[in-house]
Amino acid sequence: MPAAVAVMDDTDSPASDFTAVLLAGGKSSRMGQDKTGLIIDGVPLWQRQLATLRGIGAAEILISGPTDGCYLESGLPIIEDAELGLGPLGGIVTAIASARHALVLVLAVDLPRMTSAYLQSLLADAPVVPRRRDRFEPLAAIYSKSFTEVFQRRLAQRRLSLQSAVHELFERNEISVRDVSVAEAPLFDNLNTPEDLAYLVRGEH
Repeated sequence: MPAAVAVMDDTDSPASDFTAVLLAGGKSSRMGQDKTGLIIDGVPLWQRQLATLRGIGAAEILISGPTDGCYLESGLPIIEDAELGLGPLGGIVTAIASARHALVLVLAVDLPRMTSAYLQSLLADAPVVPRRRDRFEPLAAIYSKSFTEVFQRRLAQRRLSLQSAVHELFERNEISVRDVSVAEAPLFDNLNTPEDLAYLVRGEH
């Protein structure tokens, strides 16, 4: 595994008219413990990810997750899902509704190798979703409030696949796609299991 990214990317970018959202509402069932509090290179995962989001110059940062999470002292607004149990799509819909800005950048808490520089590069094509081979990477992407109708319809129909929802937006030419290069692929390494964590930590040191 390539060397780990730094906790903070110093992009020194000015504030822009978009909202950044940390998605921290997953159940962490395969990990066996709350992923948000995992220590990566001496830093809690939620702090690491917020540092990444702060590095892109968002005008607003929100946390999507339970109001009793370990990020309570972050000083940021915590947005709990309007309806629990609807997965990432439910969290994104609630976050979009709460955001002050038309563009909403989302980052999952369990993508610790993601960088501010990469996320900032997505802004040029926003709204946009990365695509690796034949699958989208919808948990490090930029959405628009105009997607609300599509997302809410799917929630009402209990069609909760975020892959499918993004595919519909792509077919409607409402979202751009950024193909992930081989060099960029490690940015999307996620933490789902204790084995993933052990592998990541070995790569950190």
